[in-house]
Amino acid sequence: MEVVSFYYNPLSSHLLISGIIILLLTAFFYFSFSLTKRFLIHYLKHLTSQGENPYLKFLSNYLSNVPFLFWLTTSFYLALLISPSNQTLLSLTQLLFLTLIAYQLTIFLFQLTDILNQHLLTTKKETNKAKLIIFNYLAKATILTFITLTFLASLGINITSLVAGLGIGGLAIALAVQNILGDLFSTLAIVFDNTVNVGDFIVVGQYQGKVEKIGLKTTRIRSFKGEEIIIPNKELSSQVVRNFHSMQQRRVTFTLGVSYETPLEKIKKIPQIISQIIDQQPQAKVKRVNLTEMADSALIFSVVYELEMKDYSLYLKTQEAVILQILDALAKEKIALAYPTQTIYLKKNPGVHK
Repeated sequence: MEVVSFYYNPLSSHLLISGIIILLLTAFFYFSFSLTKRFLIHYLKHLTSQGENPYLKFLSNYLSNVPFLFWLTTSFYLALLISPSNQTLLSLTQLLFLTLIAYQLTIFLFQLTDILNQHLLTTKKETNKAKLIIFNYLAKATILTFITLTFLASLGINITSLVAGLGIGGLAIALAVQNILGDLFSTLAIVFDNTVNVGDFIVVGQYQGKVEKIGLKTTRIRSFKGEEIIIPNKELSSQVVRNFHSMQQRRVTFTLGVSYETPLEKIKKIPQIISQIIDQQPQAKVKRVNLTEMADSALIFSVVYELEMKDYSLYLKTQEAVILQILDALAKEKIALAYPTQTIYLKKNPGVHK
């Protein structure tokens, strides 16, 4: 029986020696990685204990959670590269190694993006939360696309042809989901143009309330009655939006009608009475109080004042106090408020007898 030999040694002996060398190298690389990982984790934890640093804590947690399969596959792949090995086995191991590298890199960058967004939200009070959420989505989409294309290129796939094919297919998909894309672009317009932000009080058409969430397709607001109103972003970006967030002061306008029977001296006192009442209110400043109209059944006074506040509930309380004090002051002056009346004068005809 003829024995197959390789460099004058039986093939079985050569395979056995190669296998032992690969196993020894794999063990060497694996334990080297393990020791290095333990040292880095210990060092990062030591640095973290000296001061709160979210990025160092993130690196420490990430290294601790890297799976055993990744380190073992990496060690085995390095061992195959520097030792005589079967080409098929090397190719399969390389495919597994590249897959694990792409997966771990994606996890690392995704988690790093989340940490960065969370850090910005906690350190900057004026940060636009909705804008950061959109940035997070776009960053992750970009990361995933880049890593996927790089992974396919490393496998020998022609990326240029693939991207061209995806462009044609993407056009067909865009035509099919144009309504969804319309909402998405509307969301980007709302977020980057700072039309509305979470926490703003807005009025859109017949709806009003406080913005609770800006999503990719819809915006949710909470009305005074407590119900949640869901408005499509496409509709929100195409309508006139009244946003009260940046409002620093309110202008209040109302009218007051007094009876024609009111004496002229008291009519002249009304602007002064109302002005004094308004100026006594906190953060209120009277602009004008004028007799503006002689209506059918009343003398109409126009009242305008400003409030250095944007809180709606405080505005209501101030307006209520102004109205009540005006009513009290007019009652003390015995000035009657007018209401729609009609007086009919009957003239007696002297030619008519009973």
